[in-house]
Amino acid sequence: MWLIRLQEAAGDLATSYLQEAATANDRRRAGIDRSEVETATYVVDRQKALGRFRTLPWSSDFEEQRQAMGRGIEGVWLAWYTSDDEFQAAYKSARAAVSEFMAAVGAQILRDGAYR
Repeated sequence: MWLIRLQEAAGDLATSYLQEAATANDRRRAGIDRSEVETATYVVDRQKALGRFRTLPWSSDFEEQRQAMGRGIEGVWLAWYTSDDEFQAAYKSARAAVSEFMAAVGAQILRDGAYR
């Protein structure tokens, strides 16, 4: 039961980062100024997902990967006014951080699920 909850909460948290990064990418490609991109929804959703995630067993085991996702999305916003190549590199890095987080969570679930 706890492993299922961990997977669901981790998925919600990861999805919040992916959605924000995708929105940033789409808006930048559309030529919209960074100041006009709405982010409040992502912040609220992420805090809910983070709170839920942190209440679960094993969540502290993924703090490094969780922080990497935060740095990744910050990098996307910081790269807004850089070249397209730099922005896309930041976007790719943010998505990679999410993949690494989910891979780590998945490995934990497989490890602990095998013994149940």
